[in-house]
Amino acid sequence: MDKFDPELLAQIADNFIGGFCVFSYNSDTKAVDLKYVNDGFFRMLSVSKPAGMMLINNAAKVIIPDDLPLMRQWLKDVIADNGSAEEEIRFVTLDGQLSWLSLRGNLYERNGKDNTIVCTLLDITERKMIEEEFRNQYEFMNKLMDIGVNFDYNVRTDVCEMRAGKDWIHEGNFLVDHYLEKVENSGIYPEDMDLFIGNIKRAMKKPIQDTFEYRAVAPFTKSDDYKWYKCNIMSIMGQEGYVSHVLGLVSDINDQKLEEIELKLRADKDSLTGLLNKGATTELINKYIEDLSANSKKGALILLDVDDFKNINDTYGHMTGDDVLAAIGKTLLKNFKGMDVVGRIGGDEFMIFMGDIKDIKDAESMAEKLQKDVKNQCAREEARNILSISMGIAEFPAHGKDYESLYATADQALYQSKGAGKARYSVYIPE
Repeated sequence: MDKFDPELLAQIADNFIGGFCVFSYNSDTKAVDLKYVNDGFFRMLSVSKPAGMMLINNAAKVIIPDDLPLMRQWLKDVIADNGSAEEEIRFVTLDGQLSWLSLRGNLYERNGKDNTIVCTLLDITERKMIEEEFRNQYEFMNKLMDIGVNFDYNVRTDVCEMRAGKDWIHEGNFLVDHYLEKVENSGIYPEDMDLFIGNIKRAMKKPIQDTFEYRAVAPFTKSDDYKWYKCNIMSIMGQEGYVSHVLGLVSDINDQKLEEIELKLRADKDSLTGLLNKGATTELINKYIEDLSANSKKGALILLDVDDFKNINDTYGHMTGDDVLAAIGKTLLKNFKGMDVVGRIGGDEFMIFMGDIKDIKDAESMAEKLQKDVKNQCAREEARNILSISMGIAEFPAHGKDYESLYATADQALYQSKGAGKARYSVYIPE
């Protein structure tokens, strides 16, 4: 066989996309003297040669401190000359990123305490990241096995494999084909359907790990009531670089969610009347106005004020005044339900929003009823004898297309009621 050209060998080594180096290591002084490193090492790390040499010369500083003992042990294993020694270490690149490097070295020559070592270096960052992802997926899958309802949605086939864990009445596995079509009839609360499907589709497009909450008819149980659930989802990448599966874990958080809602309601409520406070009232009305506007429906805002409330307090005392306010609270809670919002927004000021009415006459009829009912709720006779209320009514969207303008017109209508002798209601009349 002809002798191999050394220059050609050096050229091949420099063009090899991977690290190849020769260095001397003194086992007494621990000094390292780099003899040769190929150009392929710098191309592998996508750095210039000067920048790459800076990394090498500062190896003790760029290697993660926890991995320095591994590096020292690797040198000892190489010097022991029992064959090639391998190790994987982490280091910080010049742009601050964490990378992985695989070292494989052999003892080439020993001269006293000086040891010449030949070493190959490979960037294994991508491989380690994939391993970490698979480890996370494995742990996630183990978590899915025994709790809640888990699903494995195959993006390519549109088939979803579902499994109910031991905590559910109907434990077992089943398949749902054309999943994205059928999920619309799966019992998910209509207002949460876009949220659920949107998260599944988002996970189909790119790798994500996310959590969201939604309401649905209790699956695998005998209940027809909506309950709260938490869904953890994760995308799985296929070999072609696209999402192939979406994994999910559905767990029942209804008790916890109801407790959270109850705590929030307590914080949002006025303790004397049991009605919402001003902040919660305006927040809900704004939300309902958006819903009505999106569906081209009508609503009505009613402002209610106790006539001569200061005189009641001054004449009969604050206990009688509190009884009046509590009576109004009971009256409003009894007469308004569902999409209606009732709140106490000041000392003797109340606000009602009636959602999805057919006509302003619905609000007028309710105002007439309130005038009669509120007296019957008073526990103190002296309060019943003098209690009266005035109201102002504005229609959405005819008298205002947002909360601020609707409040302003209802306030003008209330002013009309006060000016006309109190103990009555008025509907806003545009000037």
